[in-house]
Amino acid sequence: VLVIGLIWILMFKQWKLLLVGVMVAIIALSVIFTHKEMTAKLTYKLQQTNSSYRYANGTQGSALDLILENPVIGYGYGNVAYKDVYNKRVIDYPEWTFRQSIGPHNFALFIWFGTG
Repeated sequence: VLVIGLIWILMFKQWKLLLVGVMVAIIALSVIFTHKEMTAKLTYKLQQTNSSYRYANGTQGSALDLILENPVIGYGYGNVAYKDVYNKRVIDYPEWTFRQSIGPHNFALFIWFGTG
């Protein structure tokens, strides 16, 4: 695509477009090379295959643990209800990753938690 675009620019003499493209490329490369920590973190996130903090004993797994304790009635609506229950029950679950509630991070689990 890049080669075809370059040929098109040269054939139709779109020099301004070529100049803008070169400037954007220079800026992008300078950001990549001057912010190595940010680039490394972004690369890690793009290649990340382990989401265990979300599932298992992380946010969604702990929400499911609480839901399964009270699956029919629920605990009540709202973030305050979730945080109160989570923060009181975290003592009983030493395997949970987060020691303070950061929410279930899943809307379906949040509704199920509140309503049963």
